[in-house]
Amino acid sequence: MKSGRCPKCAATPVVHLKWVPDRGDGEIEHEMLLFRKATVLQALMGKEEKYGLLQLYICQSCGFTEWYTADPRRLPVHEMEDAELVWADDAAEEREAYETLRDIHKR
Repeated sequence: MKSGRCPKCAATPVVHLKWVPDRGDGEIEHEMLLFRKATVLQALMGKEEKYGLLQLYICQSCGFTEWYTADPRRLPVHEMEDAELVWADDAAEEREAYETLRDIHKR
């Protein structure tokens, strides 16, 4: 889909929404994110850390839609409620390397 061609019907072009509007209290529009991190003061000042900006690709022909997360490697998975990393059975080396780097960064 990111190539500009629909994987379902092979049509082109597709629409790319670089951010998806989310309306909360008072119909205030914000970008849809997977995680926000801020102290109360940071939030009031608009200085929160934002992770996982959601983007959409939409086929103009059949309407097929794909969601993507911008910069997924920056997601603070271990700080997100109900989130976990799921590793493939054959990824023991990658998992060990990841956990070693994570432990180094915690120090």
